[in-house]
Amino acid sequence: MKYLNRYSIKQKLIILQLAATFAILLFYSIFYLIRDSRFYLASIQRELSSITELTGFSSVSTLHFYDKGAAKNILSTLEVEKQVVNAWIHDADGELFAEYSKTGYQNFKLDSPPNKTFMQDKNFLIMSKPIVYENETIGFISIRYDMKTYNELIFKSKIATLYIFLVGMAASWILALFTQKTISNPIRKLLKTMKKISTTDDYSLRPVKERDDEIGSLSDGICEMLDQIQIHDSEKNQAHIALHESEEKYRNLIERANDGITILQDGVFRYVNPSLVEMADCSEKELIGVPFINFISEDEIPKVMEFYKKRMSGEKISSIYETRFKTYNGEIIDAEVNAGFVTYQGKPADLVFIRNISERKQIEKELKKHRDHLEEMVTERTAELEVANERLLELDRMKSMFLASMSHELRTPLNSIIGFTGILLMEMAGELNPEQKKQLNMVKSSSKHLLELINDILDISKIESGKVKLDIEKFNLTDVVHQVLKELQPLAERKELLLSVNDVDKINIESDRRRVKQILMNLAGNSIKFTDNGSVTINIALLKNKNVSIMVKDTGIGIKEDEIKKLFQPFQQMDMTSTKKYEGTGLGLYLSKKIMTLLHGEIFVNSKYGQGSEFTFTLPFKWDEENGNEKNFNY
Repeated sequence: MKYLNRYSIKQKLIILQLAATFAILLFYSIFYLIRDSRFYLASIQRELSSITELTGFSSVSTLHFYDKGAAKNILSTLEVEKQVVNAWIHDADGELFAEYSKTGYQNFKLDSPPNKTFMQDKNFLIMSKPIVYENETIGFISIRYDMKTYNELIFKSKIATLYIFLVGMAASWILALFTQKTISNPIRKLLKTMKKISTTDDYSLRPVKERDDEIGSLSDGICEMLDQIQIHDSEKNQAHIALHESEEKYRNLIERANDGITILQDGVFRYVNPSLVEMADCSEKELIGVPFINFISEDEIPKVMEFYKKRMSGEKISSIYETRFKTYNGEIIDAEVNAGFVTYQGKPADLVFIRNISERKQIEKELKKHRDHLEEMVTERTAELEVANERLLELDRMKSMFLASMSHELRTPLNSIIGFTGILLMEMAGELNPEQKKQLNMVKSSSKHLLELINDILDISKIESGKVKLDIEKFNLTDVVHQVLKELQPLAERKELLLSVNDVDKINIESDRRRVKQILMNLAGNSIKFTDNGSVTINIALLKNKNVSIMVKDTGIGIKEDEIKKLFQPFQQMDMTSTKKYEGTGLGLYLSKKIMTLLHGEIFVNSKYGQGSEFTFTLPFKWDEENGNEKNFNY
């Protein structure tokens, strides 16, 4: 640089500054121009490679079936690609199979596939790829791409670079005119920092701002640019780290899974995890690249191959099924397979999860064995129960026959006792003194009580044995109620109770008169028995559902809530102690419940302890033999 000695320091500084600026701008201009050129060319090559690969894949079937028309139609779809001007398909022998040319480009011919993948001249790029099916080359696909857009982009990039270069030089020239030695050092420092960043790619470096003028602003702009570059670089690194962590996570998940996991492609193992290696009882090298059917039981191969082919063809089938896996040493393992279609290294593949279910199958077999044995035991036990049930039915029938026979035999002497006691009380055999009359009345009362008990037992026995016969007839219900009141009036008068019935019109129903009277006598008699003062009232009401209800209401002792459920059980009374105040066998309500079932009616109880009770039963106007389902009894 001896020729600079004749220039002044100011001129030297300007020349040096312009030279440095020129060098920096030229370096970055060339760098960005080359980068843009490579970027655009790489983008075009990727786009053209994708188009070529996709078109070649679509043409496999046309080459198989030698369908030139279909091949030409496939090529004609490239019309939508603006920059694709020509396309050719050659067969495996290099003979032209089909071609396509955009309007204005028909003169260019390609009689045989080129030897190179890429062929580039000034304005066009030709890409050629073999069409491979099942590892066999069945043809070639070639596409000619118009580089006009590429050239235009490069030209614009050159213009922009030149514009930036000229603007930079002009700015440098203007700045150089006003620079002094005091500003040369910051510029040199800035240049030094930029070179360091350029060589080390360390975007954390920053130039030191020494002034607040344009040089300071330039320093700030460079810092901002470096900040943006650093942010993008950091985001890129974070994305790379996240991708790496994701890969590590799924790799660990797959490699540590208890189930065997494999990727099948072209019918062979492409990847296997350690669990599958352990299941197959061999090394990973003995699995990779080996046909998977070698590890399937012979009788299961047709089924597994059918599932595999259908899944590879895109057909919707069940992804989970059971099969029999064969280890390297020939051991058979029951397995559950869960498979799905994936893309592996750019090609269709099958992701398969294999679970060893041999233990589960053995448990299921044992359970089936126990279940079959249990069914045999249940069958035997059922037969025994049927025999026992028949025996119980026979015993129940014999019990009913015994009760009926004994009740009949007991009633005959009781009737005689009652009759002769009545004769004696009438003093037809002679005059009796007061003590004799008292004793005879006690005999007569006890005999009648015993006769009622026997009659109740006989009725229950007939009902339970299914031998009771109803005497269905039309009768006036009001008359029956008044008849019951007349018979119970003396008993109510002895306890000074008011016995009454509501006034209603004549009500005719079709039912068993004697049984209805028996129920009403039982309910009203109980009300009188358990009422020491007050009244007993009978209410008759017509219901909307063609039923009639009879309610017996008293002001007696009432019933405790926890004892209401005992009412309709046999031989149950509220006071079951040995010193109970009220006499009775506890069969009346139980018998009433049974009779109501036969008459297709219902019976209800509503009571408050110490305030009285209400017993209500309902009857249909007309007894229907078909309506024989038992009704629920409400408490």
